[in-house]
Amino acid sequence: MTVGKPVSADSAQRSNLRAIGSAIRRTRTERGLTVEQLAAAAGLSKGMISKIENFRSIPSLPVLDRIAGALRTTLAALTEGVTAEPTRPYVLTRAGAGVHVPREDAIGFSYRALNSANLGGGWLETYILDLEPQSQRAQVTTDGHQCIHMLAGRIDFVLGEDRVALAAGDTLLFDGRIPHVPINTGTAPARLLVLYLLDNDRGALE
Repeated sequence: MTVGKPVSADSAQRSNLRAIGSAIRRTRTERGLTVEQLAAAAGLSKGMISKIENFRSIPSLPVLDRIAGALRTTLAALTEGVTAEPTRPYVLTRAGAGVHVPREDAIGFSYRALNSANLGGGWLETYILDLEPQSQRAQVTTDGHQCIHMLAGRIDFVLGEDRVALAAGDTLLFDGRIPHVPINTGTAPARLLVLYLLDNDRGALE
């Protein structure tokens, strides 16, 4: 990214996607509802609820109103984190202000989205990933490249047929199209800074 070049307004939209999706998922969980139950109560498809919660679709006002009603909450509560800030030449995320991204298909993985930006030819997304000991997840792929910097702990990173040992201070850059998964085989938590340079706007964790 050229220094001083304004970050696209798409970044604000992406932040709003996360804010709304996270609010719906959090409220649904607090109410003890499954995705299927919320979809039925709101008169929507399970797929639509899943897309909204996983930041792949921003709901229209009527849809959001139906979801709010099904969750016995208000539109204001579900849109509390939505902003309409003007475009600036940077994206700033204050300490502790990242958005937690639940991963129901993984055990011991805790993602926190820091920020994202449209670079013109693709998306840059940054996350903090906390890995608990004996974490479990199947290998995945992403549409782009990925860079991992170890902040704390030790892990084994499985990349295709290779298994790479990483410790605090190590950095690994690779093509995300190769099936991969980090594994914390130790007894202490590990923390990673994860950067995705994606070829499209689908989102690394979608």
